[in-house]
Amino acid sequence: MALSEQQWTSVAMHEPFLAFLRAEWDKWSAITRWVDSRLVSHANTSDNAENILRVHLLSAVRGPLLQHLPQDTQWFEVKWLQDEHLEELRVIARCGWDDPADKNEVLKVGARRPQQLSKDIASWDPPLIWGHSKAGPFTILEGNNRLTAYVTTVKRSAGLRLRCYVGLSVNPCIWHLADEFPIGSA
Repeated sequence: MALSEQQWTSVAMHEPFLAFLRAEWDKWSAITRWVDSRLVSHANTSDNAENILRVHLLSAVRGPLLQHLPQDTQWFEVKWLQDEHLEELRVIARCGWDDPADKNEVLKVGARRPQQLSKDIASWDPPLIWGHSKAGPFTILEGNNRLTAYVTTVKRSAGLRLRCYVGLSVNPCIWHLADEFPIGSA
């Protein structure tokens, strides 16, 4: 069964951006020590002021990534990303992991760039992935290290079952290796 056959629910961008912040919160001590952690730990995605502040926080660290997403990207919560969908995933392009020989397929990147899984899968925040259509392939925007470590460390069919967020746009995205961009345009 393909990822396209899972349950897709349209969501506002604030939900995947919150998931992005939660996944990386501990990495940003230079910024987050000045921010009340409840903005992320007890978020209210219905509060416009909170949403704006979270977008600014995420942009402060991941601005270059966000700025190069197509503006018309529509976001979906997808239940569930499973082992059988890993073949549809590509590691983010133009970030030092590229290899045209394997098209950044996460299973092949895991083989050439092995990593150790550092967190239990049950504690993972939802990864963010992006594509042109529900048919994929999908580029991992957030969760590259976790998913690459997973395919390196855990035997397939181990029971991966993650909620994820998927952004879709018909427009090209520099982070999607299948979309051709001149070198150095990021």
